[in-house]
Amino acid sequence: MAKLKCVIFDMDGTLVDSESVHDECFQRVFKKYGAEVSHEELVLWNGIGVPGLLEKLEEVTGSRDEAQKWLDESLVDLERQLLTVGFPTFEGAKKLLAFCKQQGLIVGLATSSLKEWGKVVVSKTGIDSYFDFMFFGDDVKNMKPAPDVYLLAARQADATPEECLVFEDSQVGVEAAARAGLPVVQILRGQPKSELATDYIESFEEAKILIEKKLQPEKS
Repeated sequence: MAKLKCVIFDMDGTLVDSESVHDECFQRVFKKYGAEVSHEELVLWNGIGVPGLLEKLEEVTGSRDEAQKWLDESLVDLERQLLTVGFPTFEGAKKLLAFCKQQGLIVGLATSSLKEWGKVVVSKTGIDSYFDFMFFGDDVKNMKPAPDVYLLAARQADATPEECLVFEDSQVGVEAAARAGLPVVQILRGQPKSELATDYIESFEEAKILIEKKLQPEKS
């Protein structure tokens, strides 16, 4: 078994508590136009990126133009939230990132968020300095659940799949990492459990314990 070399994190819903704000923005738009989409359905939209959201909204509205209008309104609302209130990181996120750096691990970010937006989020939340590299949705041809962003991250780290460990929250993100051949830990937090994950955790304290185990030398 190869020693752990690189830890790769998803952003929204994994490190940054932004998906609940996303949901609130969408629900305000749905209420405005008299549409109903359940919270359970919105959870399944997590991690699919802007093109995926547009497709989902088109299913709701029946019109590409109307879907684009709803998406634009929700994103304007989301940007207002980020710039005025900000998004919090989940409890223990910064502590875990610092621990990974202290252990000499390569730390990467792999998100479906577009670069212009994602860079503002990591900067506003104060986590940008922890990463050795960051890849965004517009850095690859195909967004999650395609494996592209994780394949790119592993190449950047010059690491084999066995030397990597991914932390994801959404089923879409877990699928992307698994399709890239990388072991992936799902942080549940109310998300539907993915059968493709190699481990499941509820907190970053559990993540730290898992990383510590993977850093221990093998017994002969």
